[in-house]
Amino acid sequence: MKAFSDRTGSVLVLVLLLLVFLVAVVSEFAYDIFISTSSLQNWYDGVRLRELADSGVEVAKEMINEERSRRSYTYPESITLPVTVPGIEDTLVIQVTDEQARFNINSLVFPNGNDNPEAINQFRRLLSLLDLDEAIADRLADWLDPDSLPRPGGDEDGAGNRKMFTLEELKGLKGIDEETYRKLSAHVTVYGDIGGRININTADPLNLMALHEAIDRTLAERLVKYREETPLKSVSSLSDVPGFRDMITPLAGRYVVKSGVFGIIATANAGRVKREVREVVDLNAGGKVLYYRAL
Repeated sequence: MKAFSDRTGSVLVLVLLLLVFLVAVVSEFAYDIFISTSSLQNWYDGVRLRELADSGVEVAKEMINEERSRRSYTYPESITLPVTVPGIEDTLVIQVTDEQARFNINSLVFPNGNDNPEAINQFRRLLSLLDLDEAIADRLADWLDPDSLPRPGGDEDGAGNRKMFTLEELKGLKGIDEETYRKLSAHVTVYGDIGGRININTADPLNLMALHEAIDRTLAERLVKYREETPLKSVSSLSDVPGFRDMITPLAGRYVVKSGVFGIIATANAGRVKREVREVVDLNAGGKVLYYRAL
């Protein structure tokens, strides 16, 4: 009787162990199905949102082109538009930024390899206004020019001897740490006008001051306030701004009032899934894409 009882107990233990094993297997299988289904849904949402963000960029380009055809000027520097998409719950936000509001660091050296003295001086003034080492201008010019001869204060070590394709390449220059990069990157670009011209309708006060040593903060802020009420419609309109009448000749060829290069960021969201598309487009070159990245 005792042997029978022992065998029965052993069987019950085995049955319980088997049930525990089966529950564990079923639970793991159910969890895998859940994870796979969630991953598949997230992948599907990601593809759909990427397409939505790409469409947002195209819509932005059409909008910019329409504005440029209606106006002889560009203003303001940046706009952000939430877009309602009929029939779906996804959200789409488009940000358009004027790249010519900032100084193009590639303009320090002309495409033919020669220095652009006016652009170099302008960049030196910007560095000084930012309390940064002006020798950065020499090191950057050495990085950009095609030769291997360092200039006084410059450095050819690790130079690319070509234009920069992204702003992050600045971090490779001697003397540019994270703090320097943070301060500088808000005022410069690697796109925009190759001659270094900035848009005085959209540039911030420091970039305006960098145009010429005669433009102090008072004059720069006066221009910013003036364009809030009356954006400049032509380069000669600058003479209408108090204090700038005598600046037309010294600034000739250093500024524009209408831009052609724009940065576009389209962000599409659906719950926890987000996709972002970034593009820089040159509308002066027929819509040439200068940069594209999907995140």
